[in-house]
Amino acid sequence: MKTDVLLRQLASLAAGLCQDARVSVSLSLDRWAYDPARRILYVRERELRTRGVVYCAGCLAHEVGHHLVSRYGLFEWVAGGGVPVRILLNAIEDPRAETWVGMRYPGAREWVAQVREVVDRNAAVGPMPDFLWFCLGCARRDGLPGSRGLEGSDPPAAVRRALEETRAARSEYAVALPPGSGAVSAAEVQRRYRGQVWPQMSAADQEVPVGHWEEVVRLFAYDALMAAKDEVWPTALRLLEGDVRRIAAFLSEAPGLMEAGKRAVVVANPDLAANLIRPAFLSLADGIGAPPGQEALDTAEALMRLLLSLQVAVPIMGDGDDSSRGGALGALPPHRALGPTSPRRRFAPDSYRVALARVAGQVGELCAAIEEVLRPRRRLTERTGYSRATEWTCGD
Repeated sequence: MKTDVLLRQLASLAAGLCQDARVSVSLSLDRWAYDPARRILYVRERELRTRGVVYCAGCLAHEVGHHLVSRYGLFEWVAGGGVPVRILLNAIEDPRAETWVGMRYPGAREWVAQVREVVDRNAAVGPMPDFLWFCLGCARRDGLPGSRGLEGSDPPAAVRRALEETRAARSEYAVALPPGSGAVSAAEVQRRYRGQVWPQMSAADQEVPVGHWEEVVRLFAYDALMAAKDEVWPTALRLLEGDVRRIAAFLSEAPGLMEAGKRAVVVANPDLAANLIRPAFLSLADGIGAPPGQEALDTAEALMRLLLSLQVAVPIMGDGDDSSRGGALGALPPHRALGPTSPRRRFAPDSYRVALARVAGQVGELCAAIEEVLRPRRRLTERTGYSRATEWTCGD
C-alpha cells in the first residue's frame, strides 16, 4: 500500500487525538519528531510501512498523552537537577501519560499496548549503570499492575531493591492526573496555583498567561513532581552516586584508564566515554577495594555526565532500530537536546504580573465559565463522541 494512503489512514484513525492536542501529522524520512512551532508530529515513514497504522497510532497516542499532561519541564527544580533528573522524570512520566490517554480515549489502550510490546521486545539491554537500569525499569512500569517490567532481563540486585522500594510511589505518580470538569473549584485551583505552583516555575514560564484547565494540569503535575522529588529521586540518586564510585574505582585500576577518561572529558565525546567505562559494568558485583581518590571521583562524575548526555529523555516512541536507537550502553534510545541545566534567574515582578496576581481569581473563574460553555458535548442522536460529557473539559 502506498505511503500516502497509510498516512491518510493514520490521520483518520488518530483524528480525535490530534484534534484534542491541536497537532497535525506528517511524514519524516528518518525519525519521529515534533515541531512545536508548527505543531506537527512527524511519523517515521519506514515504521509506517513496516509496523502499520495501528502501531503508529499507538506512538501518536503516547506522545499526545505527554503533550496533554506532562509539565515537569516548567519547574526550576528540574532545570537545576540537570540531565539525570530529566531522565528519571521522563521514565516515570511515561506510565502517567499513557494512563491519561487511556482514560480519555479507551480505544487507544490497545494501540499503546502494541507499541509497548514491540519496544519491550526490541529494547537492547546491555551492561549499564544501575541508574539507567532503574530508569528503564520505571519506564517499563516494573512492579506496576499489568506490566511485564524487566521480565526477561537480569538487573543488579540493587536495582531490584530500588524498584521495589519505589513501587508504591511510582504507582501513585502514574495516577496523579487531572480530574474531570468541576471536580476542583476554580477558587481552590487559583489559591494553590498562585501560592504553590507558580512560584516554583521558571521566570520565563511565569510570564505566559494560561487558562483554567492548564492551571489544573500544572497543579496535578506539580503534586506528582513533589512526590517524585521526595520518594523516588533520593533512591535514584543513591544508585547514581554508586555508579560514579564504581567508575572511579575502575579508573583507579591503571594510570592509562585515568588518562583515557580525562581525554574523553576534554574532547567531550560521549561515545568514547561509554566505550571506556563499559567494562566497569560487565560484572553485577559491586567493586571492592580501596576507596577511590578525589581525582578519580571527579573524572568519573564527568564521564557519567557525558554518558547521560546520550540518554537525555525517553524520546518519541519508535521501534528503536537504526538511527532511532542507540544509547551509550545499549539501554535507552538517544534523544532530543535539552535546554540549560542550571536554574534560571528570577526577575522582580513587574506591574503586569502584580496586576494579574490581584485579579487572578476572577480571571480563573471567567476562564472556567467560558470553557464550560465551549466544552464539546455528545450529540444525543449519535453513538460517537465523548462517552461521559460531564467528565472532561476541553483544552485552553
